[in-house]
Amino acid sequence: MFGFGGKKQTGLNFSCDIHCHILPGLDDGSQTVEDSLAMASAMAQAGIKEVYATPHIKADVYPNTLETIREKALDFSNLLIRNNIGIKINFAAEYFIDMFFIEKLEAGEPLLTLKDNYLLVESSMRREPMFLYDVIFKLQNKGYRPVMAHPERYLYYGKNPDVFRKMKKAGCLLQLNLFSLSGHYGKEAKGIAEMLVKNGLYDFVGSDAHKPEHAARMMDKTVLKNASGFMPGNDAVFRTA
Repeated sequence: MFGFGGKKQTGLNFSCDIHCHILPGLDDGSQTVEDSLAMASAMAQAGIKEVYATPHIKADVYPNTLETIREKALDFSNLLIRNNIGIKINFAAEYFIDMFFIEKLEAGEPLLTLKDNYLLVESSMRREPMFLYDVIFKLQNKGYRPVMAHPERYLYYGKNPDVFRKMKKAGCLLQLNLFSLSGHYGKEAKGIAEMLVKNGLYDFVGSDAHKPEHAARMMDKTVLKNASGFMPGNDAVFRTA
């Protein structure tokens, strides 16, 4: 699905970022309106036209709700218009898979999805969740299509493609963090990302940008070189315009 090409690139070859933490003051992402505007400006320069803001939702750490995220997204969208920054803001969430999330799912609480029924989830960075496949099954029974954020960062899975093929066979799509291939998350994550690219196992790509410096790196020569030739499904699936 993905490959590496040699042609020059003046910007990213996708225009919809499906994973970033651009809304101010909701999680460990942008903390101020000024930083959020700087992120949006840098993204626009890189060719991004549409963003899915995906604040963390994680038990007592980031207890965001549909209402708090929607209000913040609406305010920020109006601010972008006033500042003539041509990016469309959509909102969803990045759900941490734990018992708190499972309880919300089983209770039938409405969950914030990317376009249609795609639901962005993340797992523990430290240990493999015992109930991952049960959650994937439950999500599909509820009509959701789970998208696992940055699987290359779960180092306990290693470089075995069969582990990720099993995940995809169970119905979970995979999202690459744009900066993983340039070593931003370390050599091990870079190696896993390269393996997943080689085996064509990624479905989507997102920046996972948390601050202006991250957004500015979208135009870094190394990042552009790594992105060259990618054919992510973001625009075909998630563009709303």
